[in-house]
Amino acid sequence: DIGLKALRAACEACAWLQVEACKEDDWAVLFPGRPEAFIDVYSPEDVYPETLWAHLASYVDAMQEGATLPGGRFACAEMLAQ
Repeated sequence: DIGLKALRAACEACAWLQVEACKEDDWAVLFPGRPEAFIDVYSPEDVYPETLWAHLASYVDAMQEGATLPGGRFACAEMLAQ
């Protein structure tokens, strides 16, 4: 296991990566010279269609009592994509 401080230090030490501060204590790692194609998690603008939210609501409503999704955005997205 590696802590967040050690991970950030490793990313900052790598010439192939660019570490940028985000809001509060959050940070992101980018590839210099490549276009940023990420969704801004802090933006109040919803770029997703209503149908996506309707499908998500149906999925959550159909979940068994006590069922959970994995923690973390990536792991949760992987499970939902299946």
